[in-house]
Amino acid sequence: MRYPRGFVATACFLIAVASPGDVHGQSVMAWSYTQKITIDSANGHIPSSLSSRVQVTDRFVRRQTLEFGSLKVPADRLKGSYLLFDGTDGTGTSVMPSQRAASVVTVGSAFAESRSLQMAYQPGMQRTLDDLGAGEPLIGHATEHYRLTEQGSMDVTLLGKTCTRRIDAVTELWIAPDVDIHPAFEAAAKVYGFADALPGMVATPPGAQLSMPKGTALRSIVRTTNTDSSGTDHVVTLTAEYLEISHSLVDDSLFAVPAGYRILDLRTAAPRSTSTDSSTKARGLQILNRMCENPG
Repeated sequence: MRYPRGFVATACFLIAVASPGDVHGQSVMAWSYTQKITIDSANGHIPSSLSSRVQVTDRFVRRQTLEFGSLKVPADRLKGSYLLFDGTDGTGTSVMPSQRAASVVTVGSAFAESRSLQMAYQPGMQRTLDDLGAGEPLIGHATEHYRLTEQGSMDVTLLGKTCTRRIDAVTELWIAPDVDIHPAFEAAAKVYGFADALPGMVATPPGAQLSMPKGTALRSIVRTTNTDSSGTDHVVTLTAEYLEISHSLVDDSLFAVPAGYRILDLRTAAPRSTSTDSSTKARGLQILNRMCENPG
C-alpha cells in the first residue's frame, strides 16, 4: 500500500530516539538512503540544513546525523554517533563511539503524537500537477520535472487538539520513475509501530485528490507563503534531496551496540506518571503550534 506523499515522513520526523541488537556478523537486507534538507525562512537568517543517513530493516531503523546547520557532525563528542530503534522490543538506543558508550530507553510512549496525528483537507482545496518535461539526471537516474500547486486549508488534529493550517504552496519535483523508496518508508513505519495508523491519517475530498506519477522525487523544492504576526507574507523554501539510495545486503552489526561499550540502561526508570502524560501532551501542543498558523 502506498501512503500519501510526505505523511510517512511527517510521522517519522516526530521520532526523537531510536535500539540495541545482538551482533551476529551476518548479512541482512536493508534500505539505505542519505538525504539533505535545507530550510530558508526568508527572515534574514542563515538557512538551516540537516543531512542524515538512514538504514532500515524489517526490525531496525538506524539514523546517523551527518551535518546539522553549519556543523559537520563529526564534531568531537558526536563523531560517528547514531540512533537505533528496535521494533521488536520497543527500545531506543543512542550510541556514542567517541565515548564507547550507549544509553537505552523504552520509547513505546514516545510515538503517541504520531499515532494520534490526523489531517483533513477542507472542501475547496485545490491541487494541480503540471508536467514540465525532462529534468536533470540525479544520482544516476533520469528524472521528470513536475510542479504541484496547492491552495486551500487543512485541519490538523494531534492528541485531541485541532487547528487549521492555510496552505499556499508550490512544489517542484524531480521524479525518477525507476526508483521506489516507498517500501523503505513503509518498513520504517512498521518498526516505529504506527503503520496501522497511517491509512486513516489523511482525509482527502474528491476535488483535492491527485494521481501522483510513479517513482520517487529525488529532489523537491517546496515554496510556502506564510503570514507572520504583523500580517506580512513571506516565502519559506524547503529543499530536500537524496544523495544516495540503495537496497542491498549489509552487516547486521550496524544495528547493534559494539562489544565492549559501556551501556546505561534506563529501561528500569520510574513507571509512567501523570507528569509524563502532561509532558507528552505539552510536546504535542508545541508540534501543533508549529504546524498551524492559528491553533485553536
